[in-house]
Amino acid sequence: MMDVKGRWALGAALVATGVALAGCATTTVEPPAAEALAAVAETTPEPPVLVAEPVSSAGIAATDTYRIGIDDDIEVSVYGFDGLSVRQVVRPDGRIEIPVAGEIETLGLTPGELREQVARRLAGSFANPRITVVIRDYGSRRVNVIGQVQRPGSVTLGADRSLLRTLAAAGGLTDRADLRGALLVREGAAQPVGLDKLLEKGDLTQNVALQPNDTVIIPDVTDRKAIVLGEVAAPQVVSLKGDVSVLEVVASAQGFKRSSAKSRVRVVRGGVVDPQVFKIDADDVIGNGDVAQNMLLQDGDIVYVPKTVWATVIDTLSDVTHLVQPALFWTP
Repeated sequence: MMDVKGRWALGAALVATGVALAGCATTTVEPPAAEALAAVAETTPEPPVLVAEPVSSAGIAATDTYRIGIDDDIEVSVYGFDGLSVRQVVRPDGRIEIPVAGEIETLGLTPGELREQVARRLAGSFANPRITVVIRDYGSRRVNVIGQVQRPGSVTLGADRSLLRTLAAAGGLTDRADLRGALLVREGAAQPVGLDKLLEKGDLTQNVALQPNDTVIIPDVTDRKAIVLGEVAAPQVVSLKGDVSVLEVVASAQGFKRSSAKSRVRVVRGGVVDPQVFKIDADDVIGNGDVAQNMLLQDGDIVYVPKTVWATVIDTLSDVTHLVQPALFWTP
């Protein structure tokens, strides 16, 4: 429990928060970026165009495994008959329409299987038609990437459907990307994705495989802030990026003052209405390496560094001196 003086000082600091915010600079605390972060920014080529050429009676090539989906852009060419060649997007009913051959169900077929379907349809009108099927755009394999990436929008999944490769296809992360706040939305449900763990700690379990129609959200780090008040050199609002500890935030505020009571640092969480107060002994963290006390901050946390008792006494004596001194020299 905090003593009476501690509570009074903390309450005063919280009441003054609005005033402090008006005059505080904003600093972004950013942990060192791992080499993996640079890899995310690399440009990724579009998925290769799949082409199903005529095959022998032995059957379809073993590598022809892609299954056509709705919104895929397909080009069907008949050698020597330009009027029969078409380029269409697979309709919601899973079909495309080809002159003479009519409507063909394409959903779930490989390009080679579609080629065989078209060949059978045309066999009654043309002798040994030579047909080529090309997947021009994988519309059924699109995901949305929004937020702090260089090119937000729709991205086509390639053979590598990993989160990192998809972010690279979106141009990589911006310097305002919130690595801790990334979300994956799938079928209406949102789940956190630890980009900080993936990029900074190499946790490959976070490099999830994406599915068509997924949405990846990369928030803006400037939306996550903490406030540093009290006996620090430069009280301010601090933007949180990644895992940011109490001492890192104090360092961003140019460190403790000589008058700081480093053993009585407080972290206030939950606002002024129903605050949760954590006690931090920075002397113990620095001197004895008790890193467990150096807690990670959350959005909206307030770090308050009180004065030492001796500094408070000196300030009080100084105030009293300023009040009394004129009276000492006053004569009626």
